[in-house]
Amino acid sequence: MASFTSNVPDAALINELEEEAAEHQKALDHAKNLNLAATTIGKKMEEHPESITAKDASTIKSAEAKYTGVAQPPKGTLSAHADQLASNNANAAKAEKSADESSEKKA
Repeated sequence: MASFTSNVPDAALINELEEEAAEHQKALDHAKNLNLAATTIGKKMEEHPESITAKDASTIKSAEAKYTGVAQPPKGTLSAHADQLASNNANAAKAEKSADESSEKKA
């Protein structure tokens, strides 16, 4: 006679399925985080590129790296573009501050 529990999953199978589910959930979370960062910071990049900061670039880079599994996203990615904008904005701010200080010294 067949056992009533012959088709019931054992603890090892349940554990394996739980681990797979956790990995899928992690991937889904990374995808959602990248989507959110890309939506908010991407819109800011399009509408106000002069306002992109190093923090914005870091946020999108982190989300992109977690999603892709690549610590340093390659050229052409959203995070690379955000990083370039942030760098340009920081340099422009430094140049403006330096120019202001020079004009104050002359006055």
